[in-house]
Amino acid sequence: MRHLKYTLLLFLFACIGSLRAQHLTGVSNIHPADTGLLTAGALDEAGNFYAASTLNLKTLPGETGIAGIFPAGDPVLSKFAPDGTLLWRHEFSGNVARISDIAVTPDQNLVITGGYVDTFRLAADWGVPGEASNGSFFIAQVDPAGNFMWMDTDVSTLPEDCIGWTLAVGPTDIYVAGMHEGIYSSLRRYSFSGALQAEIIVDIRTISDLMLDEQGRLYAVGTASPFTFFNNMPVPSPVEFTGYVNYIAQLDSFFQVQWIRSTNYITFDEHPKGAVFNGRPMLLSLDFDAGQNGQGNYQLKEYSVEGDLLHTDSILSGFFFQNYEHFALQPFCDRLLLAYPSDGGFALKSFDAEFQDTVLLQSSDGNFSSSIPFICTQGEHAVLGSSFRNAELSIAGGFDELHNSKTPDPQEFILVLECDGASSGSEDISQAPVSWNLTPNPAGAIVYLNRKNENDAQEVYLELLDAQGRRCRYEKSSEHQIAVSLETIPAGIYFVRVTGKTGTVMLKGIKQ
Repeated sequence: MRHLKYTLLLFLFACIGSLRAQHLTGVSNIHPADTGLLTAGALDEAGNFYAASTLNLKTLPGETGIAGIFPAGDPVLSKFAPDGTLLWRHEFSGNVARISDIAVTPDQNLVITGGYVDTFRLAADWGVPGEASNGSFFIAQVDPAGNFMWMDTDVSTLPEDCIGWTLAVGPTDIYVAGMHEGIYSSLRRYSFSGALQAEIIVDIRTISDLMLDEQGRLYAVGTASPFTFFNNMPVPSPVEFTGYVNYIAQLDSFFQVQWIRSTNYITFDEHPKGAVFNGRPMLLSLDFDAGQNGQGNYQLKEYSVEGDLLHTDSILSGFFFQNYEHFALQPFCDRLLLAYPSDGGFALKSFDAEFQDTVLLQSSDGNFSSSIPFICTQGEHAVLGSSFRNAELSIAGGFDELHNSKTPDPQEFILVLECDGASSGSEDISQAPVSWNLTPNPAGAIVYLNRKNENDAQEVYLELLDAQGRRCRYEKSSEHQIAVSLETIPAGIYFVRVTGKTGTVMLKGIKQ
């Protein structure tokens, strides 16, 4: 079992506008002074980090069009190189908007989604239509240089449609979900070219998280009234009826529900989280148990792909309405990472396959009001991002104290994690497992990827990478010999990455 090592990254923009990484033994305050509230993040395959945030926060009822529940303002989208260099930063001034989620597509473009009020201004002369008092949905694809490739919007008639938009990206499709007209949920599927391929509006209060497993099965989690229908299937009532429920559902690509499970909860203002860990769907939710003290309990639940409840693990006891969004859940490094509120601050815990848990980090009280953390992962690197409002934030484990010079406004922190033994880029990876090889090697304009096991017919994903790790080709195949064109690759070293059900192998080749 590999362990985790971690580094806190701070943003110093005052002098050089770059991101500096330090090791666990010495961490200093490095938040960006002008980035506002951090709202979402993503990592691409090359290790570049994308961050979304909001400046000039508007949080009063009537200012945001979303009843002041969720902060909005001027969105900011930034990209940082793996060494922390700021590559570009786009600020969309004059907006009441929020980027709620970010994801990276297989061809390494960026997808963003969220909500806005009035006109979403991408530039002074480029406005996306909206209503002055209502929240509208948007989804957009951005290329690695920060240019908008396409955008789709849905102008709403009710003010709450900015709430909770979330993304899941598969090999060929983009899934996005969120609130529709204040009381329903919308679930959409887009192609990578921006074509809307499927959509349903369902009588579900929230779809607060989406996730895909390796077989392409789609899972949705959120809150709902029992007995309402999620498309073709009713939401079951829990054993103890409480008015609202948390649910997890498995869906196909046309949003037909394969199964749905629910747990009891007292109201709808809670946002369950989900993840796929070891091939199984996970649900993190607050289950209401009207016991002697009326205490609830945050539970992490593991289900089989057939919907059977396999395991539950208590995370927190009691109600935490003021922190109900301060959760993040993501598999990483053969473990499951979970960020959660703890003693007024936050803690980061990891679970192994047997649900043995280890607390990695714990902070002091940070006043995380309106702060929504995220964990994004890629390969053997992960990022945890969030914001705090107190003047200081301490993190146990030898970290320097973080200071907030903008109180009562928020200040960001970015936590970077690596697996012990993570690739440094210096090891020899030319000796791949015997199930695959490249011939000829060195090669000219074409090389062949060969399976050595004639009985192996599993479908795999193939990626051709240049020496800098940039993807030049992506496809899936079940052929025993796959022709790979090297015409776009300059002479020198290149890599072919093959991903299947049994794992991932990397092969190194040379083009003459």
